[in-house]
This record gives sequence, C-alpha cells and structure tokens, in this order.
Amino acid sequence: MQDMVAAEEIAAILPRYTELGDCSVLHACDGSEVVVPLRIKTVVHRLVRRECKDIYLLEEQARKLTKGKNWMPLVLGPDLVLVALKVRNPKINGDVTAGFFNYCQINDLEENGRRTILCMKNGHSFKVLWNRQTVEEHLRNALLVLAMEQRYLDRLAIHYLEKRWALSSVLN
Repeated sequence: MQDMVAAEEIAAILPRYTELGDCSVLHACDGSEVVVPLRIKTVVHRLVRRECKDIYLLEEQARKLTKGKNWMPLVLGPDLVLVALKVRNPKINGDVTAGFFNYCQINDLEENGRRTILCMKNGHSFKVLWNRQTVEEHLRNALLVLAMEQRYLDRLAIHYLEKRWALSSVLN
C-alpha cells in the first residue's frame, strides 16, 4: 500500500467486485487505476495511518463540526480530503456501498435523473447513487471540515511565529 499511489495523487477509492471478491480500486489523478485486494475500509484505514492520523479522531472532529452521524469527510491533508458517497448497492449483506472521492479533485457535478455524476479534474466521471442535493451537502461538509483544519493550522503557525519572534527579540 505504501508504494502504490501517493496521497496527493488519489482521485478516488472505490469498491469493486472482482474474481478475488470485494476489492478496492485506487483511481489516481493521472487516470491510472490500482486494484487492491483489500476491502475499502481496510484501504482507507491504512491510508489514514500512513498519513499519521487517527481515523476515529478525524471522524469525531467531523461529527462535531457537521452535526452528522455517518459518512464523515476525512481531512488527511490540504490535497486529500476524502468524501464518502454511495456508489453501489450491496450484492450481499455487509458489502460496502461507499466510495471515497478526493474533494480537491472534483471538478463538477451533473444530474442524471435521481443520480449524480461526479466529474473529476482528470476527465473521468463516476456515478453516485444519491441525488445532487445530498452530494452537495456532503461536499459542503468536506469544505467546512477542511476550512476548520486550515484555520487551526494557520493559528498554530501564527502562535509559532509569535513565539519565535519574541525569542529572537530577546536574543538580539
């Protein structure tokens, strides 16, 4: 998993039924695909760990900000914000129905009846089984969580610079 796709190069992580069973497909920003013989939950957990984050803390933070319960956005960095959207119906009980899309790689939304088509920056499109309003709500939640994360990092940087500036003033 570590040498497959760099975090900032991930456009989407989708479940796929294959001859190996329920697998995951990493869609890169350059349009390439990597099939991973692991369930999507395992892939996301490993990706979160690879970015030195805790998935439970990320979800809890998102719940507090969005007042939601399920399908929380995961901010793993400024270029990787995973938004969970329903992409398939389960064949058997327990199958994952969500795919994860990198918010930073979504270019546009198109309506397709009661469904939505996500148009990515790399030119690929993906069908989502929710209507446009529901998809937009999840994208707004991702933007909110990303903005709050960025605000926190900005405040942390300002605090660091103030401390450094005060220290350099004392030393000079």
